[in-house]
Amino acid sequence: MKTIVLVFAVVVLVGLYETSDAAHICDDSKQEVFTSCGTACPDTCENYNEIRACTDQCVQGCFCRRGQVRRSDGHCVEPVDC
Repeated sequence: MKTIVLVFAVVVLVGLYETSDAAHICDDSKQEVFTSCGTACPDTCENYNEIRACTDQCVQGCFCRRGQVRRSDGHCVEPVDC
């Protein structure tokens, strides 16, 4: 029983460590923000005007701010700047 509790504690700590590390990898120069529950289908300059199906799941990572889309060079911009 002690082994199970120890393994569980290690898994939780590793998960917390990876989450905190991920928050620091977003590139401010690209206008990215870290989100723990973002979309699996982020808007880009190529697709922001399209109606498309997307899975309903949380994706952790760096995303463009609300109202911005990702340009082909990876930077987040207003749609008018695509």
